[in-house]
Amino acid sequence: MLTEFWKTLPAPLAAALAVGSVGAQRLTALAEATSRLRAANPAEAAALSALTMDLLFAAWEDDPLNGSLARVLAAPAAPGGPAARPAPGLAPVLAAVAAAWAPPPDSRYTDRLLARCDFAKLRTHVERQAAAAPTNPYWPQFGLLLAQHDGHWDWALELTERGAGAGAIPAPLAAFLRARALLLLDRPAEAEPPLADLAPLAQAARWAAPLVLLGEVRLRLGGRDQGLAAWGAALRARPWHATLALGLADRLRGLDRDGGPRDAAPLPGPARILYYTWNKADDLHESLRSVAASMTALAPGDAALTVLDNGSTDATGEVLRAWADRFGPETFETVRLPVNVGAPAARNWLAALPSVREREFAVYLDDDAIVPPDWLRRLGAAVRAYPDAEAWGCRVVDHAAPALIQSADLHLELAGRFGTLAEDPEATLRAAFDPGRITATPFDVGDAHALVPDTGLFSYVRPCVSVTGCCHLLRTARLQPPGPGDAPGGGGFSLAFSPSQYDDLERDLRAARAGGHACYQGFLAVRHMRRSGSQASLNRAQQGNSLANKYKLHHLLGPDAVLRIAAEDEARVRRDLLERLARIDDFLTR
Repeated sequence: MLTEFWKTLPAPLAAALAVGSVGAQRLTALAEATSRLRAANPAEAAALSALTMDLLFAAWEDDPLNGSLARVLAAPAAPGGPAARPAPGLAPVLAAVAAAWAPPPDSRYTDRLLARCDFAKLRTHVERQAAAAPTNPYWPQFGLLLAQHDGHWDWALELTERGAGAGAIPAPLAAFLRARALLLLDRPAEAEPPLADLAPLAQAARWAAPLVLLGEVRLRLGGRDQGLAAWGAALRARPWHATLALGLADRLRGLDRDGGPRDAAPLPGPARILYYTWNKADDLHESLRSVAASMTALAPGDAALTVLDNGSTDATGEVLRAWADRFGPETFETVRLPVNVGAPAARNWLAALPSVREREFAVYLDDDAIVPPDWLRRLGAAVRAYPDAEAWGCRVVDHAAPALIQSADLHLELAGRFGTLAEDPEATLRAAFDPGRITATPFDVGDAHALVPDTGLFSYVRPCVSVTGCCHLLRTARLQPPGPGDAPGGGGFSLAFSPSQYDDLERDLRAARAGGHACYQGFLAVRHMRRSGSQASLNRAQQGNSLANKYKLHHLLGPDAVLRIAAEDEARVRRDLLERLARIDDFLTR
């Protein structure tokens, strides 16, 4: 079933879908690429036309008040022909959104507010515009996007319900959007009834989004069998939905339960938790408080802490002295530097300390990261699942807006959007590596995780190229300067990326260049107090440093290394996915 379907997909399309198969922008771009593939695969033209339509429909599902997408789907000459169109039950819904949706003729004011991340003024503006045009679904759509970034899902729920009452949002969409907002407000019991009512229409119309959401809701309410069955039904409608398949397969394996209190130890060896900090006393205090709460259930010696103070001039010293008294000298040590040496040097300084080198694992934590009580056990479960990984990381979410995922499993996407889907991918990549093209982006890491609110789809464990440095677990032996007989790819963090930005990614890419990989633990969510998209708040010097470090990152590797890293990751991800699909096929058959 699913396995055979994936084997028929063109390899470049399968690679892009395997990295991430969510997000209206991403799925629309993949639909356009699939449409182009028809010309190169005439024997598969009919199947690729139907898949194009299905990807567009899924893009609309992720942004259901998007009238532009609704118009494409409702058009008589929509890609894929009548056989690929949604069932008649959704045709009036699509037609209604397409007819009523109207973006404003001038968006300069909202663009300025977005650039400043002025969410309070944006909410006021959206409310006024929605009141002035109550039958236009554009403003509730904008409000939902805003809620993902500022966390005000209660406000978005009220805005959506007012839009539904005014006729801007058809009833099935209003029920779905209400249920999603309730789930994101952690009220799954209230979200379940409307989703159960929508299930018959969703099944008949191949509308997978309510089934996916229903599965998550039932899982959170303890109805495991019913939740997995809903996800299985969604995968029958969307066999290419790799992101959903990853989560279903890992729950069939029980990895969502792994890492719980029944485990004997948090990690396969003792760990040192490492901080480096500069003038963030309040954030550091809250982060240390969360770590302290997580350590109450650990055995003596399982974990200890070292904090490097990068020459702070605020109350950081007082915070550290207070926590040193609470933890005691056996568990807590501090290093005080007279100046801020920057992130890479601080990481390397910490890794060189005898108290760190004597431990098997080092966990770098940002000084504004808030961890849950089971975070070390979750990381331990990832180490047991993928013991050969070079580094292990987690799902990082915005502290103020936890439905916004800042980082998940990171995979390279080459120049030309999806790289391997470009007409001549190697030529496109090499052209982007021209040293004279200062602002070119030969490669980047995927952003599928940031395109949709976090309703549980990125809770899975799998290999990847990189994980975020906000919570970065490594073996301490691999952080030391490599000796003559050591495996390549190890060592510390490059000082070329001082004072900060991309030093953690560069180290993961260095390991990947030597044939290694990272491991993502999506069942662990760490809250990050620094706002996502904070590039907008950097001053010109900081922005310049970030751009320069990104340029260095690209050109330290070169096209040959990037092509090899991407190809090895693609093969690894495909093997991993096919193993999961076989497990899901067995589940669906039973």
